[in-house]
Amino acid sequence: MPRTSYLIDIISVFEKAFRSQEVWDIFEELYAIRFPIEKIHPIEDYNGSDDASMKANNSSAFNCRAMTDFKNQYSIHSYGYAIDINPLINPYVNGDNIEPQAGAKNVDRSSYHKGKINGRSQIVQIFAKHRWVWGGTWPQIKDYQHFEKILK
Repeated sequence: MPRTSYLIDIISVFEKAFRSQEVWDIFEELYAIRFPIEKIHPIEDYNGSDDASMKANNSSAFNCRAMTDFKNQYSIHSYGYAIDINPLINPYVNGDNIEPQAGAKNVDRSSYHKGKINGRSQIVQIFAKHRWVWGGTWPQIKDYQHFEKILK
């Protein structure tokens, strides 16, 4: 994909997360290393459904929605401080709950798949450099698709 088209797609999807130059810089770095992102479409293309977006392996950011395990609380995605990358191959895992369910075959982080994120991935280092934490480092729940801004 040409650089201009890639960056225009990034802006259209992640514009709510552009609180600074930071997100732009992160995605320029991801583009420079040719990190594969299968899809980047606005959540509106999925009628605001995070489930439908994840099933389509769509990377997303701003989406006013509840937290996955705490339905009475807003997700940090609601405020534009979180980005999910390739969710079908980087699923959310909390015990037996895997989202999207079709991502169950990708829970094992040791196998290779284009766009799969693990602790050694350059994408994790790039986000960390900008003070974003990867959900794959959390002690119990593993949210392999998820990056969120450290606000403190």
